[in-house]
Amino acid sequence: MKKNSGITILIFCIFVLQSCFSQQQMAYHSLQKKWMLVEMGNFSKEQLIKANAFIDLQQKDKKSFANMGCNSLIFSYKATSGKIKFPPVASTRKLCPQQMEIEQYFQNILPEVESYMIEGHFITLKTSKGEVIKAVAEDWD
Repeated sequence: MKKNSGITILIFCIFVLQSCFSQQQMAYHSLQKKWMLVEMGNFSKEQLIKANAFIDLQQKDKKSFANMGCNSLIFSYKATSGKIKFPPVASTRKLCPQQMEIEQYFQNILPEVESYMIEGHFITLKTSKGEVIKAVAEDWD
């Protein structure tokens, strides 16, 4: 009887661990999307939408992209369990006076981001100072 109890406990533990792993993988896969910015700094939602501002996180550990209405912004990232790290951002060098302020802000804040949270179709990227970038999944209808 003790042998059967031990096996039952072992099987239960395996299911619990697999469930935790599956939830982490699901959270990671939900991170890998193209996200349309709706909130960042003092910029209005309308400004971000007009600029077609997005961050594309579909390529983990490879080149990821963003655009704030002018230049292509290139970076990589590493993410685990709600934590995320971005190195400095590289970009093309076009001059677009109306989008440069949004782009410069994004380039400065992104390397400071250290956590993320996904709620429904929204992602919130957050710095240690509490600054936020919020975006909605592009494939959300």
